[in-house]
Amino acid sequence: MWGRTLIRLGLAIASAAMASAAIAAGSAPPDDVAPLGSTIGLGATAVALPPGGPQSFDADAQSQGATLNPLSASVLATDSGTTFDFGDVFVMTAGAATASWTSAASGIVEFDQVGWTVSNGTSASLHTNELWEYEFQLNRPSIFSVDVDIDLTGTNTAGIGTYVFRILGQGGVVHERFFGDNRGTSTSFSQQASLLLDPAAAYTAQIRGVSGIAGVVLTRTAYKDARFAFDIVEVSAIPEPSSVLMLGLGFTAVLGALRRTTKRQGRVGS
Repeated sequence: MWGRTLIRLGLAIASAAMASAAIAAGSAPPDDVAPLGSTIGLGATAVALPPGGPQSFDADAQSQGATLNPLSASVLATDSGTTFDFGDVFVMTAGAATASWTSAASGIVEFDQVGWTVSNGTSASLHTNELWEYEFQLNRPSIFSVDVDIDLTGTNTAGIGTYVFRILGQGGVVHERFFGDNRGTSTSFSQQASLLLDPAAAYTAQIRGVSGIAGVVLTRTAYKDARFAFDIVEVSAIPEPSSVLMLGLGFTAVLGALRRTTKRQGRVGS
């Protein structure tokens, strides 16, 4: 009876120690991540006829300093013309973007229906530019992670699906990762990336999308929806001394109880 009680007590102590260690490595408190500035922006170009002819361009951006207000941007560019072989030509490039924060350590960036529609594009040029940047300061070692979901729709999605994720530090690019596929062979992507960051004066998380098609593109549509959920999690490289002590006491109690039980069983068997 006492052996079982000691085992249960030891396991309880060990569990409490591990839970304490897990809490120490939880999401970064607000004071450990300080926002310095953020930007979201879009650009769209639509050219229906050969270079040098009429074209349409639209751009929109929103920025803020050390605040965490939602950001948004939207663009729409259209162009049209007439060709001898194909008749009327129409091209349109559009998109919208939003960024929101649940805290300085987490948030969501979304690009919605970014892409183009082309009708009789015998010599068209369409381009989109997407940008999100978040500058922040870390006071403790942390892991920056991002979960990415990209969905492509349309009759031909070649040229539209790639994003670049970067972490920039004082010395330049600390981490770079490409998401999606520009070949148009896949239409859905779910990917992840994470990076351990040391405390520094400032880091900038950046998401950039550059898409484009040019030439004889005929009649097609291609649009993408992308969602980036980011999280900054504090890590504790060295466990607290109290957690180590509790863990040791717990396992010591369990081992002691097991030894007593083994000896007692040996006596009974003999």
